[in-house]
Amino acid sequence: MLGKIRNLATGALRSRVAVFAAMALLHGAYAILTGPRLSSDSTTYIGWANNLVASNFDYSAVPGSGALLKPTIILRASFIYLIALLQLVAGDRWQVVFVALNIAANAAGAVLLTSLIWRVTASAMAVAVGLLSYALSYDIVQWTPFVLSDSIFLFLAVWIFAALVQIVRGSAGRSGWISLMAGLILALSFRPTGVVLLAVTVVAIPLGTLVRSRNPGRSRNSGLVLSVVVGLILGIMFTAAFFYQRPERWPVGLFERTVRTYSHDFSRGEVVHHRPETYHQPPGRLAEYVAISADRFIRFFQFYVGAFSKSHNLINVLFFVPVYFLSAIGMSAVLARNRDVAAAASVAIVGVLMFATFHSVTQLDFDWRYRIPALPYLFFLAALGGWMLEQRFASRRASLATG
Repeated sequence: MLGKIRNLATGALRSRVAVFAAMALLHGAYAILTGPRLSSDSTTYIGWANNLVASNFDYSAVPGSGALLKPTIILRASFIYLIALLQLVAGDRWQVVFVALNIAANAAGAVLLTSLIWRVTASAMAVAVGLLSYALSYDIVQWTPFVLSDSIFLFLAVWIFAALVQIVRGSAGRSGWISLMAGLILALSFRPTGVVLLAVTVVAIPLGTLVRSRNPGRSRNSGLVLSVVVGLILGIMFTAAFFYQRPERWPVGLFERTVRTYSHDFSRGEVVHHRPETYHQPPGRLAEYVAISADRFIRFFQFYVGAFSKSHNLINVLFFVPVYFLSAIGMSAVLARNRDVAAAASVAIVGVLMFATFHSVTQLDFDWRYRIPALPYLFFLAALGGWMLEQRFASRRASLATG
């Protein structure tokens, strides 16, 4: 009987239809209860979309096109076009359709993540850990009803992650590379943080390929990943500090205004945006600018916040403590004797840390919404942690049985 139940559970976890339906029902129920919601950012994006519709989708003819053609706006072009198209197609119900797309994106992301976990581990336990992490993440669920880019961008992040793992495992072929390129093009035109996924790609492919080519189970793999990642993080932090300390050092006109904006934030000692209790004293020396970035990097992973409600903090504690615990174990999978597992773990580590580094030198938002695209990488590591514990317990049981 237990064997049949286990087989049924494994079949359900491997069923893409079952995973999609379960996730759509769970996240959809929350979105339906709240209804479509707007933030201040939503209002801005809707205004840009209204301008596009009024100008027949001609950027150059849009009133105030100087603002629309800024690089940071161009990096949201696909998202703005999506809103404008929905307004034309769905009329007054376009916000409902947008939320439906968010629900579908969440569900599709769960399918991609669980399929990836199964391909790498062939473990129902690992799939269950990844799926539960994704399903129960309040960070993901709470933003589903909003007219924002988070849910769809989350799906793109998982899409690119899955393609990267295929490539470093050597099983991608031409279709895998096409999938990666398509995902990157969409991500780069959907949200400014698409550049982080590009950076993840640039770092993860050579690093993951190198990890897979080395002798499995060797501690040199962990040293390699650690050296590359720490070197990149420190290099980015010191480079950003160099320009933020004196923004006139920025050598080109492109993104000059953005550099000056972030320089102003750093000059005030800002760590978490709009949370003054986290601010440092105004920095002067280069090291003090780097210290602000380091604090932001650490706080990127923060889940208990005094300004949050008690229920919000309780939910975060119950969720993030086991996820971080399993992820810490999963990071050691770069030492796994299975080359595919080691390579996939290196990609996940790069993904999490590159997002943390990016927001350490740009902006760490007050509600930690910008952490969402890093979560699939974190959940994958947690799934690897669950898989490793499962293997350890199975090995111990086998030893006791034969001993």
